[in-house]
Parts: sequence; structure tokens; C-alpha cells
Amino acid sequence: MQAQLEIYADSAYNAAMATDLLSLGKRIKAEREAQGLTQRDLSTRASFEQTRLSKLESGKSHPGLEALERLCKALGKSLAWLLEQTETASPPQGMTVEAAELARLWQALPDADRAAVRRIVVALGRRDTPKD
Repeated sequence: MQAQLEIYADSAYNAAMATDLLSLGKRIKAEREAQGLTQRDLSTRASFEQTRLSKLESGKSHPGLEALERLCKALGKSLAWLLEQTETASPPQGMTVEAAELARLWQALPDADRAAVRRIVVALGRRDTPKD
């Protein structure tokens, strides 16, 4: 029974991580701020490195299940609260799911990386398209 629960938790965790890592980080940050905690406060309570918490909150880190459990416990929340309430909003009207995902990823990039991606996209757009 314990093994089945672990498999279920791992699969739910992996699905949440793959689809909405940024939303998980935002949810943790919002709850931390609602409780008046600094990153340092939460990091200390959860025995979690502050730099890792910062990366998690900005969607740039992929924490393990155990780490998420510690953070949730330190916030007085359950892991189910974090995973079940992950938002999966529909893309804006006229935008494909893929375009919405690319826009979300774009927003998470630092400015220097955005500039690099922009140069790549412009270069690809200038290529001659192959003729059949």
C-alpha cells in the first residue's frame, strides 16, 4: 500500500512539475508573503537553502517531492494543497496552447536570455524556406 501511495504521489508530482512549475513557485511565494515571512524565514523553517527557494519561486528550479513537502509543512499547508490547486488556465482567445506555453516560458527568462532567443528567432525567420 505504501509503495502504491508513493507511486501515485510521484506521478502527481511529476505531472504538476511538467505542466506548471512556475505556478507552484508563485503559489508558495504568495502563501509565504501572506504569512508575512521572508524567504530567509521560510528557508530556515523548512531546512531549505534560500537560493533554492528563490529559484523555485521564480520557476527556475525543479525541487524534489521531499523538499516541497518540507516547504508546505513549514507553511502549515499540505502537499495536496500545493499540487491540487495548480492552475491550468486556458490560453487567451486566438492563442494556441503552444503559443501560451512559449509566452509563459518567455516571461520567466532573464533579459539577456530573451535577447539571445530573439536573435535566434529573427535569424530563423530570415532563412530561405525550402522549395518542394
